[in-house]
Amino acid sequence: MNRIKIPGNFLIGTSSSAWQIEGIAGKDSDQKSWAELFYETNPDIWFDKIGPQKASDFYSNYKEDIKTMASFGLNTFRFTIQWARFMKDPLTGKVDTRAVDYYRSVIKEIKENGMKPVISLEHWDIPAILFEKYNGWVGRKTVELYQLYVEKVLENFHSEVKW
Repeated sequence: MNRIKIPGNFLIGTSSSAWQIEGIAGKDSDQKSWAELFYETNPDIWFDKIGPQKASDFYSNYKEDIKTMASFGLNTFRFTIQWARFMKDPLTGKVDTRAVDYYRSVIKEIKENGMKPVISLEHWDIPAILFEKYNGWVGRKTVELYQLYVEKVLENFHSEVKW
């Protein structure tokens, strides 16, 4: 059997969405995401009714989880910054400093384990207030507030993350 050699510049890794792995740990009750609303209205359709409240608790175990990823020989980890966690108030652009500290620590851990961090900005975690107030992505105001969120993420992490 011939083995394929993966080129050194090839990114091989894993990816996640914040609400699936972080759960609600470290968030205030008013920082709900759309996924949390979805779970609250339809818990029966989730496997064993396990939703964002529990997830896999990456929030508390990220150092160990990242070390495990690196031990598999991965060189990249694409993670999502949870919009609802990152923005203390998504309507005004107020950033949650605890979230900045958390994601900065995640980025540091990824790099210390020899991997490259890749940020995803949204994956089913639109803040619930934007869904309730502007009908989510249907509302033009949500798009404007997304731009504000992206600017805040770049402001905080542009020097630490290339992708």
